[in-house]
Amino acid sequence: MKRTLTQWIALALLVAAPLRAENECPWFDASCKVMAYADLKQLREVPAVVDLLAGQNPVTNMIQAIREWTGVDLDTASSLWLAVAGKDDVIVLLEGAFNLTTIRGRVGAIEAFRVSTPEGTEFAVTMPDEKNPGKVNMAAFLSPTLLAMGQPERVEGYLANRAAGTKHPRYGDFSTLERSAHLIEAVVLEIPNDGKTPALLIDNIALARFSVDAAEDVELSLAVEPANAKMVTPLCSLAQSLLDLYHLVPTRPARLGAFGQALIDQAQISGSPRTVRVSTTIPAEMIRKRLAAKLGTGQRQNPKPAP
Repeated sequence: MKRTLTQWIALALLVAAPLRAENECPWFDASCKVMAYADLKQLREVPAVVDLLAGQNPVTNMIQAIREWTGVDLDTASSLWLAVAGKDDVIVLLEGAFNLTTIRGRVGAIEAFRVSTPEGTEFAVTMPDEKNPGKVNMAAFLSPTLLAMGQPERVEGYLANRAAGTKHPRYGDFSTLERSAHLIEAVVLEIPNDGKTPALLIDNIALARFSVDAAEDVELSLAVEPANAKMVTPLCSLAQSLLDLYHLVPTRPARLGAFGQALIDQAQISGSPRTVRVSTTIPAEMIRKRLAAKLGTGQRQNPKPAP
């Protein structure tokens, strides 16, 4: 059978294309209302992050401790997804390169850990939750490249949905997270009713999408989809008016701080038929300093020794 040049090129691209994990976001439980994605490989290439990971701080010490204690090398992680159902109720998916033989040997030797083999996994580990005495967490290795972590009920529910092909009813609203075009992206399907959030927001926001990108500076974007599309134009006008008013005020509120003022100074308002978008830019150096202050860069901590 003869093939055209275009067909041969297409076939070659398919064969040469790097393999990746199948879509994994559809199987989050319907109770999950906040989803997020982070491109960890790209994140580690951001200059501000490179500087931080090159030194001693709680993050680098934690990565080292986990590697030495369990055999899980978080430095290989390339992508992260998470879904939030409530306070302390989160499931995390981590794509990376996991040496299952080494990991199973290490965790199997830890007295407080329990190794099992739920359906749909290579194996799973149940371990005490150090922050919540009496509770446990589960880490399930679905393959040598995919790890699911969270409370046992949450991970088991994910595995059951995956096996049965049961998708989240609003998967279409967050399907872009499978391979987001952004460094970090989060989707809020429902504003949580925590008793503090005004009912006006809960009732009138249908969807919110937040993204972070980084080049020379850090770009932030928040897109809000109101329940009624007719609200887009007046909301854009209101937001722009408040921003204009802020720029006219001779003295800036001290409580905003330099970071908050930088956020507002660079803010821009735009709209589309369905969304109101607020975007801004923050100098990378300002982000680096905040991260360094939060992480206490330079402070050495002793990692947890292997048993």
